[in-house]
Amino acid sequence: MMAHACSRRLRIGTAILLFIVTGCSSEGDPVTESSVPARKVAVSKPVDSSTNGVADETFVPFDQAVRLEPPDDELRPPDVTAAGKVTAKLFEQIAGKDYRGGLWDQVKFRTADGKRLKHFATLRTDAGAIKIELLDQSAPNHVRSFICLARAGYFDGLPFHASIRRGDKESLQGYLESGCPKGTGEIGYGSIGYWLKPEIKSAVKHEEGTVGAWHPGEIDRVACRFYITLNRAPAFDGNYTAFGKVVHGLDVAHTINKRPVQDEQSPGPAAEPYRIRQVVIEQALAGPD
Repeated sequence: MMAHACSRRLRIGTAILLFIVTGCSSEGDPVTESSVPARKVAVSKPVDSSTNGVADETFVPFDQAVRLEPPDDELRPPDVTAAGKVTAKLFEQIAGKDYRGGLWDQVKFRTADGKRLKHFATLRTDAGAIKIELLDQSAPNHVRSFICLARAGYFDGLPFHASIRRGDKESLQGYLESGCPKGTGEIGYGSIGYWLKPEIKSAVKHEEGTVGAWHPGEIDRVACRFYITLNRAPAFDGNYTAFGKVVHGLDVAHTINKRPVQDEQSPGPAAEPYRIRQVVIEQALAGPD
């Protein structure tokens, strides 16, 4: 079944460019942009966000939780990610048809009897496993998006495209980046067709092992890219949405960050980057609210 495509305007300066996320044929081959019908704008409808009558107070429907029109200077997503995933298929798998019934609607932060659930994401990498506790109470939409991307297989095969090591011992702001659909970290790429609204909490500080949503420049460009801090990073506080913390495998993250980079004078892209092979989502009962 042909996936519906998104057609949106991208403004760069005074020019208006046509922004389309392409779909796939039933055989899995990309469909040309001219052959893809425009996705209809969905009218917001009430969504049952309860679990057997227990309301999920954090739930926001997909089309209300995200921005669908690209921010300035963002480029249309690649048709296929660096890991071989078709972006149009990923988008519809997460959003659902007409923005309902996709993976987004299936993420629950409460059990049927109202007990709170906490989620963990284990990044299985070439260097070992990194386990992250996801902070849904601080950034529910970012956590929901990360879980959806993981369950759709988006991260599988993508590299840690940036390895940042700079400054002295006191001011060092080392961190890893991953999640770029092109696998390069190029400015303008970071989405599969939607962008997240900020969920910055002043009480959440960037300690070693904090996981957050990466954005180049303006914060409205947050989408699929994420970072892991490798030391205290106060410059990130109040400027980036933190949605997780490493609870196991911080040594693995440090090992990844020691990978030789292409240019030691301007640390960033690794010469031979480690890759995420799979992201596994688990859930467990949380303590009392």
